[in-house]
Amino acid sequence: MGKQFGMSIADLKCTSCEAYGTVPSVLLFLAGQLKEHAGLQKEGIFRVSGQKTKVAAARTALDSGDVAQALSNMDANVAANLIKLWFRELQPQALLNCLAEAQMVPAANGSDDAIQSLMEDEKAMPPLQRGVFLWLLDLLCAVVSNEPVNRMGPQAAGVVLAPNLWQSENANPIRDIELAQQAAKFLQKALKWRLASLEGAA
Repeated sequence: MGKQFGMSIADLKCTSCEAYGTVPSVLLFLAGQLKEHAGLQKEGIFRVSGQKTKVAAARTALDSGDVAQALSNMDANVAANLIKLWFRELQPQALLNCLAEAQMVPAANGSDDAIQSLMEDEKAMPPLQRGVFLWLLDLLCAVVSNEPVNRMGPQAAGVVLAPNLWQSENANPIRDIELAQQAAKFLQKALKWRLASLEGAA
């Protein structure tokens, strides 16, 4: 299986998914484990930390291709933590860093039409990153649809996940904080757009 964390999407084994193009197989595995362990209904999922020793052991096992060992350390919070970790260590840059500031900030602060235009523009993000982002949005849609049980709505999900999707590339610490807040707002709006899209298609 090979190393799974701290890699670029292009260097990982991916699975073809009609709705997204291709998605790294490790993400599909972790999302499957999250659901299998009833993580969608677990209060504070993605916000509550998994047991550190289990997270570290499962990560090491996945990097070495030992799926059985990874499974022996798996629970909902471990799976959620590993998904966040995968995005946080993505190379050569964080997922949302492929968007220019001039794209992300107006979409984060504009109308619903602004986020829709950006998300429906297939050229706004590179194809691999766009597919993975849409996959993540759909996973988060499944999470927030259980908000009455897990208490994770779009705002909470955006605040928790955004730091793993955007990393500072600015020497100005004040600007870094501002952009981190914009990334969280962007993720929240993108998630609401995706929820509305899925509801409209239902």
